[in-house]
Amino acid sequence: PEGEGIRQQSPIGRVAQAEEVGETIRYLALEAPTFMTGGIIDINGASYLRS
Repeated sequence: PEGEGIRQQSPIGRVAQAEEVGETIRYLALEAPTFMTGGIIDINGASYLRS
C-alpha cells in the first residue's frame, strides 16, 4: 500500500492521523502559554524525513 515504506521506517510503526496533528495546532492556536514566542515543534513520531 501507499506509504508502507514510511510506516515501516517509523519508530512507532505508523504515520500520524490528521487528528493528532490537529491537536497540536489547536493547542498552539488556543491554549499556548503566552510566554511562548517561537520555536520548532516536530510532529513526526520520532522520524525525520529529509529531502
